[in-house]
Amino acid sequence: MQSPTMRCTCPVLFMVLVSLGLAAASSGAVSTTPIQKVIEMLNGMLVKGKQEKHDEQVQFTAYKQFCDDTLAEKANAVKVGEESIVKLKADIQKANTDAEIAAQKIQECNNDIATWSGDSKAATHLREIEHEQYLKEHKDYTETIDAVTKAYAVIQAKAYNRVQQKDLLFLTQAKGLDKLPEARRVLAAFLANSEEPDDLSEPPEAYAYEHRSTGILDMLEKLKEKFLDERSVLEKEEVQKRHAYELLVQDLKKSIEAAEDTIAQKVEQKAKSLQNSATMAGDLEDVTTTLADDKKYRSEMSATCKQKDTDFQDRQKLRTEEIQALGKAIEILSNGKVVESSEKYLTMLQNHGIALVQFGSADHDPDVQMRVADFLRVQG
Repeated sequence: MQSPTMRCTCPVLFMVLVSLGLAAASSGAVSTTPIQKVIEMLNGMLVKGKQEKHDEQVQFTAYKQFCDDTLAEKANAVKVGEESIVKLKADIQKANTDAEIAAQKIQECNNDIATWSGDSKAATHLREIEHEQYLKEHKDYTETIDAVTKAYAVIQAKAYNRVQQKDLLFLTQAKGLDKLPEARRVLAAFLANSEEPDDLSEPPEAYAYEHRSTGILDMLEKLKEKFLDERSVLEKEEVQKRHAYELLVQDLKKSIEAAEDTIAQKVEQKAKSLQNSATMAGDLEDVTTTLADDKKYRSEMSATCKQKDTDFQDRQKLRTEEIQALGKAIEILSNGKVVESSEKYLTMLQNHGIALVQFGSADHDPDVQMRVADFLRVQG
C-alpha cells in the first residue's frame, strides 16, 4: 500500500515526465535527459519550499510575539482596570459616607447651638430676675438699717423724755421688720407705753422709761447688726450668683463658637467629599468604558491570534508534506531503475501517448488523468 507521500508524488512525476517527454519528442534531440531536468526542477522547488517555510516561520514568530505582547499588555490593562474599579467604588462609598457623617455632625452642632443658646437666654433671664430681687432686698435691708440707726439715735437723744409714735413712724414702716414679727411686736409695745399720760400733773416715771428705752436700744443695736449681716450675706450671694452666671454664659459662648467652627469645617469637608465623589464617579465611568473596550479588544485579538496560529500550523503541515513529497520524488528519480525505465516510457510516449494515462498508482486522481490526456491529444 502506497503512502500519502507516494500518492502525491506519482501524479506530479507523471505530469512532469509527460511534459518533458513531449517536449523532447517534438524537438527530436535531447542534450539533457528528462530525468535530469526533472531532478533539477524538483531540487529548485525543494529549496524554494524550504525557504518559504522558513520565511513564514520567521514572519509568524514575529506575529506571535506581537500577539503575546499585546495580549499580555491588555491582560494587565484589564487587571489594572478591574482593580481601579474596585478601588474607585470603595473610595466613592467612603467619600459619600464622609459627607453623610459631616452632615450628621453639622446637624448635631446646630442642635447643640440651639440648646446652648436657649440655656444662655434662660440663664440671662434668671439672672435678671435674681438681680432685680437682690436690688429690692438690698434696698429693703439698707432702708431698714438706716431706719434702725436713726431710731436708735432718736431714742438715745430723748433719753428721759418719752418717745412718741410719730417720732418712730419711719421705723414702723421699715420692710425689714416684716421678717422679724417679734421685733415688730416689741417695738409696738414700746411705743404704746411711751405715749404721754392724759394727766400731766402726775410725774413721769423716769426710771421705768429709762429702763425700757435701754432695752429697746439693745434690741435696735442687735437688729442693726443682724440686718447688716444679712445684707452682707445677700451681697456675697449676689456676687457668687453673678460670677456663676458669667462663667456659665462664657462657657456656653465658647461652646457655641467651637460648634460654629466645627460646622464651618464640616461644611467644607462635606463639600469636598461630595466633589471627590462626583470626580471619582466620572473616573469610574471612564475606567468602566475603557475596561469594556480592553476586554473586547483582548477577546477579538485572542480569537484572531488563535485563528492565525491554526492557519499557520495548517500551512506548515502542508509545506512539510510538499517538501517531503519533493524529497521523495527526487529520491525516486535518482534511482538507476527509474533512469532505465524513462527511455521505455519516452518511446511509449511518442508512439502511444494516450496509453500513458494509466501510469501511476491505482489511487491516482481521475481529474489529473483527464487533464494529461487532453494535453497529450493537443500535442499529438
